[in-house]
Amino acid sequence: MPRAWIHELSKQQLESLASQLGVSTEGTLDNLRKRVRDNWTTIEPYLPPQASAKSFQTMNPIQPITDPTSYLGAPVNKIKIKLVTDLIAAIRPLIDMDPEQILTFLIQVNQIIELKLLPDTEFMALLITRTSGRLMHILGTHLGTTHTWGLVQAEIISTFLLPHIKEQFLVSYVLDRFQSPTEDLTEYIMSVIFAAKILGFLGTEVQLVHRKVQNLHPKIKSYCVFQNRPESIATLFSLATAVAEAVAVEDQRRLTTGSFPRGGDPRPFVNATVQTKGSPAKTELKNACWACGKTGHFERACPSKTRPTSRAGRSGNAIRRSAVKSSFRAPIVSQPREICYRYDSGLLTPCNTEYWGVLVTRRIRLWIFPVVHKAGCFAQY
Repeated sequence: MPRAWIHELSKQQLESLASQLGVSTEGTLDNLRKRVRDNWTTIEPYLPPQASAKSFQTMNPIQPITDPTSYLGAPVNKIKIKLVTDLIAAIRPLIDMDPEQILTFLIQVNQIIELKLLPDTEFMALLITRTSGRLMHILGTHLGTTHTWGLVQAEIISTFLLPHIKEQFLVSYVLDRFQSPTEDLTEYIMSVIFAAKILGFLGTEVQLVHRKVQNLHPKIKSYCVFQNRPESIATLFSLATAVAEAVAVEDQRRLTTGSFPRGGDPRPFVNATVQTKGSPAKTELKNACWACGKTGHFERACPSKTRPTSRAGRSGNAIRRSAVKSSFRAPIVSQPREICYRYDSGLLTPCNTEYWGVLVTRRIRLWIFPVVHKAGCFAQY
């Protein structure tokens, strides 16, 4: 039905719409709805194309709009639900009913509720999956009857956080809660503020803000250049934004000038191999061999050097052993192959036999010739 949205309006909304359309508001609810529907049917053809029934109902001022983006419809709601689901999934499941864990759980939950993405009833329906035991029972009891998270949180605090426990946590989580060196300033401020609300901080907002400024880390205080001391939580968050910008600028400055010494040139580094106009020509270095005087190779790879092929690759010890053995050997004298001698009955007779030449020649040359020559028996030859 094109105008079914009219039947979903309450009596107060129908009266407001009827007054805008110039229709009488007297009579029963059914008669009022019928008059509004008939009048709307009359003026609908003259409305702009984008002013459909659904858009009129959504943007009608008589319908209170709590969310400025609700006119976008289902896509925005899906994005909100997805975002809240991811944020809730990041919360550690509460299994143990330890008071400190419950306080940490409530601080994380309040940080998500502060975004106001979903109504409290829908948020509690998603939050119940991260609880267990008695806390899950409390959420389940209030899920269908209570529409405000504040009432549920008050019962959780009265059940698990007794007065003496709250006093201890008030000191450690609010008064003496110092910022760590690696903790984000905005996250630190939010955790302290929500802890103060949960634990019932009795001081004023100004006192709480002054306490937090006093407990900031020294490296953050160096960026806190302001004329007036923060007096409210809103001013404290503005200070956190200014500090974040100052830290980002400082990091960028260090990246730009961090590789240069103090007082050095902050200009970007230029490669030394690039020649500018007017600079002297770069001398080209070449490999020079001092053995042959040519370029292109070193002395160890010079082609003019003669190096043994059979001894190549041997170690220094092997070369020294070979030199010692060679010193004990008799010198090798080359002789014609056809001249050989046979030792027969004390005489040396020339022999052309190949067999004797192979076996006897070396022995005669190395051993017999020196002995015979020394004895004087070789003179007649």
